[in-house]
Amino acid sequence: MTPRQQLVACRDCDLINTINPHAYGERFQCTRCGSLLRHNKINSIERSLALVTAGLILFLVACSYPILSLKVVGAATSNTLITGVIDLYHYGLKDCSLMVFFMTILIPFVKFAMIFYILTSLRWNLYLPKRLLIFRVYHIIDTWGMLEVYMLAIIVAMVKLTDFATVSIGIGLYAFIACMVISFSISATLDPHLIWERLEANP
Repeated sequence: MTPRQQLVACRDCDLINTINPHAYGERFQCTRCGSLLRHNKINSIERSLALVTAGLILFLVACSYPILSLKVVGAATSNTLITGVIDLYHYGLKDCSLMVFFMTILIPFVKFAMIFYILTSLRWNLYLPKRLLIFRVYHIIDTWGMLEVYMLAIIVAMVKLTDFATVSIGIGLYAFIACMVISFSISATLDPHLIWERLEANP
């Protein structure tokens, strides 16, 4: 085994395989059962950083601009992500408002900010503090951002409100949809193995 190679255990059959982690674009499979051991993604850091930057901008737009505008009997109103949380709180649904705030605003923003912090430091070789800890926390909260659930709630609300009100889609909803798509795209382009290796080499 050369210094650049690594030993990786197969998750399915436990066979120890030798791979070359720096062969970008290649897929490594277990020599016994054929399971995928690792896929070294091309330009993972640069592509993920571009997506994260776009995601942060779109997320701020989604929080600042109206998602839906309603017009009932001549009276018009509009709501953003933040005003929706405030309205739930004022209607007495405090637990629900806190859940919506954490799952659709705070945690997604923190996730974007954390991975932006990590990727920026790796892209330009900046030795920023607590990178290993931040990346560990990112993996812990990765499953707690539920943008798609909130999107489903918006669709259901739109269908029900069209019976007695005129519903107009705002800029915030388009930004929210784009932000959700970008969130899924980051999961596809991000290479956690590469990030762990870079962080461990320069903690």
